[in-house]
Amino acid sequence: MVNLVEKIAREEIVRLQPYVSARDIYKDADVFLDANENPYGKNRLNRYPDPDQLELRRAIATYIGNGITWKNIIAGNGSDELIDLSIRVFAGKGDEVISTSPDYPMYKVSAAINGAKTREVPLDVDFKLDVDAILQSSNSRTKMIFLSSPNSPTGKEQQIAEIERLARKVKAVVFVDEAYFEFSGKSAVRLVKKLPYLVVSRTLSKAWGLAGIRVGYLVAPEKIIKLIRKVKPPYNVSTVSAKMAIKALTSGKNRMRKNLKKLVKERGGLVRKLEAFGFDVFPSSTNFLFCRCPSWKNASELQLELAARGIVVRDFSSKPELKNCLRITVGKPSENNRLLSELQKYCKPDFDAIFFDMDGTLVDVSRSYIEAIRLTAEKIFGRKVPRSLVKEVKALPAMNNDWDATVEVLRRMGVIFSRKKVVPIFQEIYFGNDGDGLISKEKPMVDGKLLRKVGKKVGIVTGRPRVEAKIAIRMLGLSERALLVALEDTAKGKPNPAPLLLAKKIRGAKRPVYVGDSASDRQAATKAGIAFVAIGKGQKQKAEVARFDSANEALRRLLI
Repeated sequence: MVNLVEKIAREEIVRLQPYVSARDIYKDADVFLDANENPYGKNRLNRYPDPDQLELRRAIATYIGNGITWKNIIAGNGSDELIDLSIRVFAGKGDEVISTSPDYPMYKVSAAINGAKTREVPLDVDFKLDVDAILQSSNSRTKMIFLSSPNSPTGKEQQIAEIERLARKVKAVVFVDEAYFEFSGKSAVRLVKKLPYLVVSRTLSKAWGLAGIRVGYLVAPEKIIKLIRKVKPPYNVSTVSAKMAIKALTSGKNRMRKNLKKLVKERGGLVRKLEAFGFDVFPSSTNFLFCRCPSWKNASELQLELAARGIVVRDFSSKPELKNCLRITVGKPSENNRLLSELQKYCKPDFDAIFFDMDGTLVDVSRSYIEAIRLTAEKIFGRKVPRSLVKEVKALPAMNNDWDATVEVLRRMGVIFSRKKVVPIFQEIYFGNDGDGLISKEKPMVDGKLLRKVGKKVGIVTGRPRVEAKIAIRMLGLSERALLVALEDTAKGKPNPAPLLLAKKIRGAKRPVYVGDSASDRQAATKAGIAFVAIGKGQKQKAEVARFDSANEALRRLLI
């Protein structure tokens, strides 16, 4: 039977006669006089470590399970050594290595050191593995394919099914770097017994908290392990490191899992707080967060600002697909709090104007406008109108105007009624006689002191008629000069950008932000090219600089 692994491996490695020490052959003896060791020493540290790493490899195999034996494992001086050893076996001058991008740069560095050329294949827009693109890029010179899962630097875990599809289709060694496996819990290691070209590497540096002992390990078919052992230095894992690794793997699993839970909990809290500062945080299955800085903050400058204050994060913004991105490791609560404290100082945007929507942002209209829509529709329809329907209609981007919303509610109830006929009925219910209608039930949703603290930067852009907006302005304790744009001031209202563009012109603002609560607010800001801060529960969306539960929180966290 043809050994396909040997066909991929470099011919000189297949023919190589490895270095063999006497300790490889004779492990049990009373007197060791073979390796020129000093006979005087403590704790057997005067003796070289076991070149076969048998006790360590067995401990690793027990931890892994999945039918893996010690013969499927080799340990190294961190994963970096194992990356280099693997390339030495399979790829030399004239050969090619494929690496996904973005990914861990040591694949490319080690390939170059060994004379191999690296071809980078981009991950897709969501940082997922693009198997078809890798297959198209591979050729007869492709000897290895490297990818990390979860990915470094993005934190994205890859689908095991896609890794298997790749490993089944290519005639090259597929090297899966699972440095962050314990955080994701998903592994390709169970496939090692089925796929002759699959290699999985792991490390004790991340979840185990043992970066200082430099122990990584490779899980692979026995034929690949035998080839790598040929080029492995005889004593590459020290006695001290091996003992600490064995102790962790045999009696330290509970401690590791306990610390892992702490980090995952801290990671969740850090995500929420970074998003509140305007960061776009990518989903992570690791002990770090990959995030794009707020549009008003440069990643490289922020890294330098933090470093000057004793906090080091990683800048990845030099890569086009990672523009303005930082990688932040999840630390202890005290470390994370210190980071957040500095970001509080240096990540606030330098907006020259802050435009606020009024209804649902600064003013509670749940018992006024929302109720007026329902009661108007009921008066016209003659039957009860569910409040849930009103809320559903108001959530639509084109329903910023409450008269239009009333017409749409009626349409959904099977009644066609013109906007012109709706307006007087609605106004009687809402405004009443000189403001004694439902408008009198409105309450402020924001602390006036906080709002006034922003000062002259504040401007109100609303779809209310001006007379009604002025009543709310007085309730909020603001000057009427803060009312920049009302219903009558533009031919089209939100989600058309006209109201915001007019406000920008009136204020002479170059870097304004708009704070609102609805889809129409968000669309209007996006079309006007203005940063948008959303008010309301839920997940921050791509078009939003940040999202807060209330305007008060936005003012405290972002704008003051």
